[in-house]
Amino acid sequence: MADVVAKAIRGFAMSADEAGRVADVLALASAKSNTNVLQLGTALSFVAPVAKSLNMSFEQTVAMLGLLSDAGMQADKAGTGLRNILSTLAEEVGENGLASVIGSLANQGLSAADAFAEFGKKGAPVILTLIEMQQRGIELEEALNKATGTTQEMADIRLDTLSGAFALLRSAA
Repeated sequence: MADVVAKAIRGFAMSADEAGRVADVLALASAKSNTNVLQLGTALSFVAPVAKSLNMSFEQTVAMLGLLSDAGMQADKAGTGLRNILSTLAEEVGENGLASVIGSLANQGLSAADAFAEFGKKGAPVILTLIEMQQRGIELEEALNKATGTTQEMADIRLDTLSGAFALLRSAA
C-alpha cells in the first residue's frame, strides 16, 4: 500500500503528511467498491494529473474510480476512461466541477448515441456509467470525505481474530 499511497500523493501534488488521509481514502474505497488498493493505484496513475489540474479532490477522483469499478471498469480501464472524460469536458469541469457537469448531462437526457458521438467508443460507457450512478457517486464521495481512521479500524478488526492474536504473539517474540 505504501507505494500506491506515495504515487497518489505525487500525482495529486500533496505533501507527505497527507499519507494517512490517502491511505484511509484508498482503504475505504476498496471496502465500498468492487476494487482494491492496487487497482485504484493503477487507475490513479492514469487520471491523477488531469484530475488535479481540474481542481478535483482526491476523494472525488477515487469515488468516480470506485463507481467505474462497480460497473466492471477497473484499474487502467477506469483510469484511462475517466481521464478521457475529463479531457473532453475539461473546460466545463474546470469551471463547474465534475458533479455539476454530470448532473447537467443527466438532466439533458444524454442518449447513448449522443454519448458515443461526443465521447467516442471508449468514453461513452464511462460517461453513461457516471450519469447512471450519479447518486451513488455523491454518497461514496461523502463517505470518502469522512474516511479518517479507516486503516486503523481495519487493522484493529483484523487483529481482533485468532490469527491476529497469533500475529501479535509472533511479533512480540
